[in-house]
Amino acid sequence: TPSALNASPAMRISDVVYNGEDLTVKFASEIAGFDNVWAWVKARAQAGNFTGLHVGDYVQFTVGSDTVQAQIAGMDTYYRTGDTPLGHHIDFISRDCLSAEYAWNTTNNNNGNATNAAPWMVSNIRTKLNALVSSLPAGLQSVVVTKRALLETRYASGSTLTSSTGWEWNDMGKLWLPSEYEVNGSLIRSGVRAIGLGTQYPIFANNRRFAIKGAGHNGSRATWWLSTVYGGTSAHVCNVISYGNPDGSDASSGYRVPLCFRIG
Repeated sequence: TPSALNASPAMRISDVVYNGEDLTVKFASEIAGFDNVWAWVKARAQAGNFTGLHVGDYVQFTVGSDTVQAQIAGMDTYYRTGDTPLGHHIDFISRDCLSAEYAWNTTNNNNGNATNAAPWMVSNIRTKLNALVSSLPAGLQSVVVTKRALLETRYASGSTLTSSTGWEWNDMGKLWLPSEYEVNGSLIRSGVRAIGLGTQYPIFANNRRFAIKGAGHNGSRATWWLSTVYGGTSAHVCNVISYGNPDGSDASSGYRVPLCFRIG
């Protein structure tokens, strides 16, 4: 019944009708005991205390002229994984994208290089996202942690590769983009190496509602970049196009990005 749905966020999530609640309102009395909402999120995450938290719940803030509604994408999604075991954590992905467009790379090249064979690690988009960390609210800056991931590698001296050939553990940064697998739950435009240690974030499971993101908060549908490079070509990178389906584009194309970060 409608009343039962209102009383059960878990049921609303499973029925894909839950839009999330503002955590600063939902837990106002609890948050009052902390310096800010982000200090509270950190305490909850590190304790592995997810009581009352649900995928889709959010904290809203501003970055420059952009309004960002950061939603819980997953809780302990990668707990105890990694070359160094990962502790309790919460990963956030913004409901919509930032209003600005960014090129994934400055040229149409999706390879790594001699510095780092992982394409993501030497990409223009990673540099741009790293530069945005200082624009985050001070409380968030103080608690956000680097996401470490098993990233695909695609580099050979003297040649340009069209397929990834291996994996390496790397620090993606404090702001990052999800992989194709983390959004779609499968490899569609990329190659088998792209899965790494990937698992689909719960916020994207069994629906495309939150994979369709706006150009700015509540903006029109936008194409947005992923962290995964395209299979079978040296020029393309995976994205989610405005129609909602997985696709890819030239690395130098300008598309949008959500804000993605981890607290733990």
